[in-house]
Formats: sequence, C-alpha cells, structure tokens
Amino acid sequence: MELPWPQQASAVRDGVVDAALVRPPVTEAAGLRLDVVRHEPRVVALPVTHRLAARAEVSLTDIDGEVHVTDDEADPAWVRWGACDPRPSGRPVRYGPSVRTIDELLEVVATGQAVAITGAFVDGCHRHPGVTFVPVTGVEPCPISLCTRADDSSPLVAALRRAVSRLRADDPMEPGSPPEPQPEAVITRRGGAVVAVPDECGFNDF
Repeated sequence: MELPWPQQASAVRDGVVDAALVRPPVTEAAGLRLDVVRHEPRVVALPVTHRLAARAEVSLTDIDGEVHVTDDEADPAWVRWGACDPRPSGRPVRYGPSVRTIDELLEVVATGQAVAITGAFVDGCHRHPGVTFVPVTGVEPCPISLCTRADDSSPLVAALRRAVSRLRADDPMEPGSPPEPQPEAVITRRGGAVVAVPDECGFNDF
C-alpha cells in the first residue's frame, strides 16, 4: 500500500495502518509515538539535462531560484522543511507542481518542471532514466521515524520498535557508524496487522 505523504501519520492515528515511516515535521502528533530510525543525507533530484546534473555535490546557493515541487494537500511546514525553506541566502523558494508520491515527484523532475530536495534513500530505491540525484551540502540530515499509535502495545508493534532501536545504534550520522543506504519502506500485512516494513532494514528480524 502506498500512502500519499499527507496521509501517512493520519493513517496510523485512524487505524488504517499500524505503523509507517514518516519524515518531519509531524505537526499533529497527538496520540502518536515517533521513534527515530536513522538520519538520511539530503540530495536534490534533477533532470539529467540540468546544468548541475554532473556535479559531485551542490549547495543550497547553487539551486536558489530553481522551482521546487510542493504538495498542496500537505502541511505547509512539512513542505517548507523539505525544500530547505527559508534558505541561507534569503532568496524565496519558488514552488511549482504539486506531487503526492515519489513516482509523481520523479515524473515532474524528469520533465524539467521542478527540482526536489529529498532523502538519500530515494536514490537507492527509485530509478528514473530522466532523473539524477546530487548530494546537497550544508543542510541538516533528514530523520526518518517509525510512527505508531502511542497506546499500541501489540507484540508486532513492540517488535518493530525493538528493530528501530537496533537500527538507531547503526545510524550513519552517529560518530563511528559507517554509512549504509536504506531502501524505501513498504506497507505490508503481517500477523493480522498492517505495518511499515522497510525491506532489508532489519524489520524482518522479528
């Protein structure tokens, strides 16, 4: 099950799913528990024909003035955080097409309508022949959190939380931890419950 970004936390709260991986900020966190899984470096998705596509890395100044994707249904604070808005330069971020999923984002970027700052996991999990990903320097990493209902004490959710604790100890943003790219989470059903299970991320160990 692929959940549009604006529905990820609310789907957990409403019982549509029992767990999901979310990115900050979650402004309506009442009744939810957020356990940080790891921190992801940030990259910018660019069309392969973009002037910066061949660069080893870029700064926010390099992409100032570029149109950035938005999501008209998402919390504006979430959209701004993802776009690194406000920028150190003080230049306003220009927003363009609205997207709700990674697939929509890649299509928009590939056609040159906009760029998108996102987590490095996308580069490892999603491929589009018209899109390349370039690391963004000088920005804080993106934390990925396991979102569950705060009062959910089911054995399955407890196992997910224990798996998160193990993964957190190997966070590449922590001193002494080697970097390790992580695939995207998928929503699946196990033991009668619907859970977010990132393939090869350690959640299969319960």
